[in-house]
Parts: sequence; C-alpha cells; structure tokens
Amino acid sequence: MISDVVHIDPETFVYIPNTFTPNNDGRNDEFMAQGVGIDHFDMSIFDRWGKLLYYTATMSEPWDGPYQGLPVPLDTYVYRINVINVKGEHQNYLGHVNVVR
Repeated sequence: MISDVVHIDPETFVYIPNTFTPNNDGRNDEFMAQGVGIDHFDMSIFDRWGKLLYYTATMSEPWDGPYQGLPVPLDTYVYRINVINVKGEHQNYLGHVNVVR
C-alpha cells in the first residue's frame, strides 16, 4: 500500500453585486459581499462626493440603503471592501453599487 499526504491550499472567493433594491419587498433589499475563505472583512459605502454613509466590520451586517435613518436617493454609490483571506493576504475591492427602487 502506498500513501502520501496531499495538501490543498484554501481558496478565497468574493462575490459583490452591482445593484440592489431596498424597497422592502423581501427580494434583493440589502447590499453585501459574499464569499468563502475570509478571515477579516470590512466594508465602507460612500456617496459620489466621498461622504461615508455606512461602515461595517462584519459580513453579517449588510447595508439596506439608509443614511442617518432616511433612505438614500436612487443613485450610484461607491464601496470599498477590505478582506484578509485565510492565507493572511490582503485583498481590496473598490467599485460601484446602484440603488434602484
């Protein structure tokens, strides 16, 4: 009998949608990245002028579209997502998300 140890490197996958519809219909009401192989996560949402509208340090707290308790207008917003994967590598994502109602 022959045996050998096989080492499989863990992978990191991150999915970030580009649109969400925070209209309380129970479908696509929140914006959040999803992924596997992530040890640390934080996300910031900004308006087009760079004002911070939302921040979370956990994937279990999605943004559902308000700023200071009021719904944000239909528009395109900027996200910055920082991830540390299971290998200890930093990955940064910068992009746009559309709010549609």
